Amino acid sequence: MGANFKYRFQLYGRKIGSLINRFKQTIDQRVENFGAQYIAFGIFGILNYPIYYLIWKFGSYQSYENLGLRITCTLLCAGLLLKRYWPKKLLSWFSVYWLFTLGFCLPFFFFFMMLKNNGATVWLMSANTIVFWVLLLVDWLSYICIFSLGIVFAFAAYYFTTPLPMVPTSYTWGVVAQFLGSFIVVAFFARNKQRFDTEKLNSMRSLSRSIAHELRTPLGALENSFVGIRRYLPILIKSYHTAHEAKLIKEEIRPDHIETLKNILDESQLEIQYSHMVIDTMLSNVNQAKVPQKLERHSISHCIENALARYPFTNEHHKKIVHWNRHPDFYFKGEEILFIHVLFNLLKNALYFIDKAQKGEIKIWLEKGSEYNYLHFQDTGTGISEDNLKRLFTRFHSTERHGSGLGLAFCKNVMQNLGGDIKCYSQEGTFTEFVLNFPALRNRDIRSEQ
Repeated sequence: MGANFKYRFQLYGRKIGSLINRFKQTIDQRVENFGAQYIAFGIFGILNYPIYYLIWKFGSYQSYENLGLRITCTLLCAGLLLKRYWPKKLLSWFSVYWLFTLGFCLPFFFFFMMLKNNGATVWLMSANTIVFWVLLLVDWLSYICIFSLGIVFAFAAYYFTTPLPMVPTSYTWGVVAQFLGSFIVVAFFARNKQRFDTEKLNSMRSLSRSIAHELRTPLGALENSFVGIRRYLPILIKSYHTAHEAKLIKEEIRPDHIETLKNILDESQLEIQYSHMVIDTMLSNVNQAKVPQKLERHSISHCIENALARYPFTNEHHKKIVHWNRHPDFYFKGEEILFIHVLFNLLKNALYFIDKAQKGEIKIWLEKGSEYNYLHFQDTGTGISEDNLKRLFTRFHSTERHGSGLGLAFCKNVMQNLGGDIKCYSQEGTFTEFVLNFPALRNRDIRSEQ
């Protein structure tokens, strides 16, 4: 009996654990796809809730105020700003924490305060603003869930904490109808917008798979050709030397040219492998999959040199305006080819905006730190406006008409998968600077590889 009960208990525990994991994965995917502006909201929260408490307490008057509730909202927002200091085990729950913080600090707080202040005009206006504001921070389905739960818990908290709650009147029902109408309209338009984005994504997926197939076919043919050349080239070179010594041929092939023939096969096959990797990574990006990386140790200076040597500059002027300082060098764990592709994206964007501004140069420099090492990539072209800067790494957001909005999202994906991040700072008309941070390798990390 006891063993059977224990078995059932473990079985139910596994089922509950599986449901929790699926729930968390769904939230993670939605937050990752839409993006989380947690830094901006965190700054807003730690300023808004304390400041307005002081305003209502000493500068104005309202029938109800709650310091404990405002402190709770402030602490939740502070937790968003302290994300980098979270333990790794808790960090996997950050997406859940982000949505919970939004639900508590926006619909729950504002509707609860509106009810406690007997529907005061200022709180009615604030609550109505929240209907639209939440939509800017989450996808449409998360919006419906957060808003619905926030309002339900706000009403429940109001009735449990109020000895004599308000009796609904015709005016009250009119306000409720207004909020419900706004909520439905906003959710409807949000759903249509997301459907358009989904159709756009499906079209890009289909097109990318078609392009990938068309590219892989000639790449495969070239690879097979190189295999055949590699097999017979030594025989041809040996035959040439024999014929040359026997004076059967007059034209001489220089020794360095022969060495070039030997090396060109290896270089060509490496380029083919690189092309396959680029195709795979771009397909992963469009399909919203994590970009796979082999966590091998690489020199950052070597990767930058390799990227600058291989990048297809359109003219000599573009080469001359790229300046970089190779010191202090540091190592990172990741995929060299993927990181080079990140640099390609930054170079392509920077050169485009330098040409557009008809001025500017590119500066690349390195910086070592205790927890993270940094790569700074700055161009002095057009710069980026504040509105575009907020959505710069959002998928499908592009500042240019013909941009796909996937390049910088890909860079973000690669950097976060190796444990780092990429951030952008800009002043419109002056400069744009990307800062790539890499986890600093400890001596024990290096020794473990040796």
